[in-house]
Amino acid sequence: MGRWLKQKPSIVHEGIELPYELVRRPRVTRNVYLELADDGQLRVVAPKRMSGRAVHRSLQNRSWAVVQFLSKQREHRRDTPELRYISGEHHLYLGCWYPLDICPGRPGRSEVKFDGEKILVTTRKQAPHVVPEILRWWYRQRALEHFSERLDHFCKAAPWTGGKVAPLALRRMKRTMGSCSRSGKITINPHLVKAPTFLSDYVVAHEVCHLEEHNHGKGFYALLNQLFPDWREAKMRLKAKWDTYRAD
Repeated sequence: MGRWLKQKPSIVHEGIELPYELVRRPRVTRNVYLELADDGQLRVVAPKRMSGRAVHRSLQNRSWAVVQFLSKQREHRRDTPELRYISGEHHLYLGCWYPLDICPGRPGRSEVKFDGEKILVTTRKQAPHVVPEILRWWYRQRALEHFSERLDHFCKAAPWTGGKVAPLALRRMKRTMGSCSRSGKITINPHLVKAPTFLSDYVVAHEVCHLEEHNHGKGFYALLNQLFPDWREAKMRLKAKWDTYRAD
């Protein structure tokens, strides 16, 4: 049955011991999530209210799923080259890959321009962390513009909103693509601006449906079928490519 120790817990699958790191995060309140840590080991994120023994028992009972997760994630990491943020490297924007062009700029000023063919970063500073920070800012600005427009579209297309557009927030998250608060604020992961509009539209439409049905019951899916009929295809494709879109 493996072992559950406070410092180094592990489960066993077909005689192979699988150690894991157990962490708690304030935003995780219901489910247990699996992550692949930077060192390639398993990280388990669990709600504070769930005891370590309960987490361990759940993992051991589904050890086959844990093995599948690790295999898939490690294979993906091997096949996904680490971004170096250098000229000539390709980066995603709205579902297409564009070459990055880094040029020296004037003192005290950095900017990003997109001409439909390449992403041009102009900066005087050449420190390793500078270009990634500039690009993250640019993606956030593009995400705000893009998702404001798409949220406007879906809110006005949804009869239950009365034409009112929900407030929008952006937050970078590893696992979550979007959320809708009880107060009606919709949060979108800015990484989604790297995906094709058809795929990110699924997330926006999904959250707009939560404005009326704050659950995943039959009523919710009836609304989603009405607002975004092709959601199943979009969900499947987005899930398959999510690790690529959120990489930075």
